[in-house]
Amino acid sequence: MYEPLTQFIDRISPDNVGEWVTGCRFDDRSEPTMFMPAMQYSDAVSELCKALQDVVSDRAEGKSWLAPDVLAQRGIDWNTKAFREADVSTLDGEAILALLDAVFQLERFGDGLVGSFIRNGCITKWLIRLREIDEQGRNTPCRN
Repeated sequence: MYEPLTQFIDRISPDNVGEWVTGCRFDDRSEPTMFMPAMQYSDAVSELCKALQDVVSDRAEGKSWLAPDVLAQRGIDWNTKAFREADVSTLDGEAILALLDAVFQLERFGDGLVGSFIRNGCITKWLIRLREIDEQGRNTPCRN
C-alpha cells in the first residue's frame, strides 16, 4: 500500500539531501538580478515529494483529507517540534502520511525544512513505519 513511498528508504540520505543555490542572474539589463538562496533538492528527494503527492491525492479522492485534521485527531499539534517528537510506533498509516505531507507543505514557508527532517532522521523513521504497517497488513489473515 505504501510501497511508492517506502522505496525511498534507501534512496534518501542525510549526506545527499541537496544543496543551497545562491547567486545572481544576468539578462539584458546592465545590473545583475540577485535572488534569495533556495534549497535545490536531490533527485531522490524530489521524486519522494512527487510520490507523496500521488499517494495523498489517491487517498483524498472522494473525501476530505487534510493533514492538519488527521494530526489533530491523533493529538499532534501543527508544529515541527510536535512532528519530530511524535511517537510513530503507535501511529497508523494515515497519521504518518499526514506527518510527511505536513513537512512537505511547510517547506513553502521554511526553505530547507524537508532537508532538516531528512538529516535528523524523521523522514526515514516515518517511511520505515509505513513499511512496517505494510508488512503487518500482508501478515494479517483474511477475515470472512
